[in-house]
Amino acid sequence: LCFSDNRQDASLQAGHFNDFVMVTLIRSALYNALQHAGDQGLMFEVLPQKVFDALGAPYPNHKFPSEEYSQTPDARFAAAKNVDKAFRALLEYLIYSDLRRGWRIVSPNLEQCDLLKFEYESLDEICNAEDMWKDCELLASATPENRKEASVLLLDFLRSHLAISIDCLDPDNREKLIRQSRQQLTAPWQLDENEKLWYSDIAYPHAKAKNEGNGIFLSPRSKFGRRLRKLLKLSSTQDTAAVISALIKTLAHGGLLTSLIRDQQSGSGYQVNAAAMIWKAGPGLFAHHDPFRIHQPAAEEDRAPANPFFVKLYRETANRGLSMQAREHTAQVPSDVREEREKLFREAELPVLYCSPTMELGVDISQLNAVGMRNVPPTAANYAQRSGRAGRSGQPALVITYCAQGNSHDQYFFHRPELMVSGQVSTPRIDLNNEDLNRAHIHALWLGASGLDLKHSLSEILDVDGQTPSLALKESVTAALKDDRPKLLAKQRATAILQHMAPDLKHSAWYTPTWLNDVMRNLPVNFEKACGRWRTLYRAAVEQQDKQNSIITDVSRSKDERKTAQKLRAEAEAQIDLLLGNGKTLQQDFYSYRYFASEGFLPGYNFPRLPLSAYIPDCRHTKSNRGN
Repeated sequence: LCFSDNRQDASLQAGHFNDFVMVTLIRSALYNALQHAGDQGLMFEVLPQKVFDALGAPYPNHKFPSEEYSQTPDARFAAAKNVDKAFRALLEYLIYSDLRRGWRIVSPNLEQCDLLKFEYESLDEICNAEDMWKDCELLASATPENRKEASVLLLDFLRSHLAISIDCLDPDNREKLIRQSRQQLTAPWQLDENEKLWYSDIAYPHAKAKNEGNGIFLSPRSKFGRRLRKLLKLSSTQDTAAVISALIKTLAHGGLLTSLIRDQQSGSGYQVNAAAMIWKAGPGLFAHHDPFRIHQPAAEEDRAPANPFFVKLYRETANRGLSMQAREHTAQVPSDVREEREKLFREAELPVLYCSPTMELGVDISQLNAVGMRNVPPTAANYAQRSGRAGRSGQPALVITYCAQGNSHDQYFFHRPELMVSGQVSTPRIDLNNEDLNRAHIHALWLGASGLDLKHSLSEILDVDGQTPSLALKESVTAALKDDRPKLLAKQRATAILQHMAPDLKHSAWYTPTWLNDVMRNLPVNFEKACGRWRTLYRAAVEQQDKQNSIITDVSRSKDERKTAQKLRAEAEAQIDLLLGNGKTLQQDFYSYRYFASEGFLPGYNFPRLPLSAYIPDCRHTKSNRGN
């Protein structure tokens, strides 16, 4: 059971956990498939099927259970074959995209853990064939070993940048891959429509020209060029350029690189031929050496060892058949779904649950033996409640608390853990000298006395009729604000309360004998002011909707302009729906009572007011960010 004081973070952490399990399972299956293949290794045409078979190794029928990935686990014949085909296509994409270069400190891939090695078909024969290098004197006079070392440097560099010629990394297959996964597969094996996919890159044997598109440019002064020059002890950039050109030409002639032309300006580009890559299992001894980032240690014993945790994890996970999922439990999750997840969690069918403080009280799961806290709880009382969920049957329990480096609250208790872990649980206190807090509660007294119903949305208390609505308060609301009887009753109740607070109030700089009268007199003004943010957001959304609609209906506009306008109009309409509260849920940020609490007009559960909400549009719809 993992706690977070941020409900969005609970959902995010559940997603991270599921991604981690999925990636670990694939890496483990790949390693086991390569280990079973032995010294021969695996080629691209059988790789997805072998990994799929390795996923099912620990199961009785040696097949990964279809209920783990299929929307129709009982499907037979062609339907079952189509599901497996979609799953293998996804596996192939995930395997190749996992090769991209990165630091990978927190989640090193197989190559970083020395569990995956690559060889290239016929590379020894190509490097020994003197006639293939005769056009470049520098390489013709080099030894076959030096040629191979330079060739591997180039091939590995391109491969780590996903400059690989294979269909699963082709941008044209993006829609097909997403459609197949969403149609045939279940979570977490589905690809989201907006998910960023990794595509194969293209390498060019020259420097990047002005206004040239994206790609990998292998100039003599590039990172690859500088490393190659050092490796072969080349004397000039001209020699380096000649060697790069000869390397690419010879390896393409030998079938290790694939040539393609993207545009006339860039000329011929190159990718590693996936059919020439031989995948082999590694020993898992030393951390991967990146020749473009870290200098190779002189002696083997000086090399850093491979991460032992991940080496063991990848070697054993697929053999154990590890396949688990986490879910979130927050106030944003519908109550029936929360109850179902609680039931599965109690029965240990759902092994990991990420929650906001919703699970802090009233949870008694005798088998629970581990509690994690994403952040240091607000008080020692919260810590006692959360940690006390585990070990309730007397068994040992593990409680882990994470302390964020940039969070002053977390860091304070990181250096003073005894104040949180063994701290005295005291009664919560509220500073009654807070003017905003007192004003909000007096407003609530007036609202209760007036009997005014704020409904579900501000659209029900403001005039939103017509093409250009006035957004003025409706007559019934205005009448309630002008009525002096509720104000008098609220004032009488507030006076009695303030009398009990007199000792505290006399030291307050803001309180005066006329303060309560001023609050009552300014109540209509404060109510109008509280509606201001909603009015501004609504008018801006309607203005954007109208503006984009005029672009859509303008036949003189380009297709791309109209397409962008459709997305922006949909964005405006989504914001309007949010402001109007069409979902009729009490948990929406623009539910009337919640909204007035966020504006400080009414009290919120975290005094004196709820946090403000901001509508942030999807930046992927803007032209400058397209493709990011």
